[in-house]
Amino acid sequence: MTDTQRTQIKELRLAGYGYKKIAQALCLSVDTVKSYCGKNNLAGVMAGTPSSSVDGRTFCKQCGKELLQKPNQKALLFCSKECRQTWWNVPYCGYRRNHRQQTRLSTINAFLYTLRKQENLLTEFDEKLWCSLVDYATVYDKNDVRFTFKDGTEIQA
Repeated sequence: MTDTQRTQIKELRLAGYGYKKIAQALCLSVDTVKSYCGKNNLAGVMAGTPSSSVDGRTFCKQCGKELLQKPNQKALLFCSKECRQTWWNVPYCGYRRNHRQQTRLSTINAFLYTLRKQENLLTEFDEKLWCSLVDYATVYDKNDVRFTFKDGTEIQA
């Protein structure tokens, strides 16, 4: 395992990703990821609670902007009064209607933050990476091809 992979495992665990997702993303075995996490205090239930925090940085629950936390004060959850009001004014239906979208937004923002810090970004197509992300492709006709990723996301090509 390379130092870059070790760093990525740590960042992805802190962003709330599970062992299996990390292993798939980094082309490692699940046992390798579990072992590394166990030895580096990254084990336990982290995947069930996707966080809006990466490397001690926190992000607005509504818009995803980075928040500046002040020491010895209550942690900020929103960047502005408008974001707080927008977040809380969503109708309540036994759970927050847009909770899934907000959790996904937080996860995406954490991923983008991690991506921006990468030194060796892809500059050309990587077939192995593509195959590790795509679950299957469906061809409806010559103008309608859809790819379904392993996380359930579907895009039309």
